[in-house]
Amino acid sequence: MFWHKRRKDDLSYKELQKQLEDLQKRIDRMKEHQKAEYHFHIDRVDIHQPVLDQLSFHLDQIDIEELSGARSM
Repeated sequence: MFWHKRRKDDLSYKELQKQLEDLQKRIDRMKEHQKAEYHFHIDRVDIHQPVLDQLSFHLDQIDIEELSGARSM
């Protein structure tokens, strides 16, 4: 096994935990001071190679009073 000496710039677990807690407190304070709302508007969506899982026709729900047209044979 290879063991390496601990460098001075390596942080211990407790030091890392303290830094993480400090960062979380800063983020919480920023959230309190900055109450912004974000709205997203999508102008255009490009869908490449769509996959159709199911195609359903519900013709029984259509109210047709008159139907006319030419019949092809």
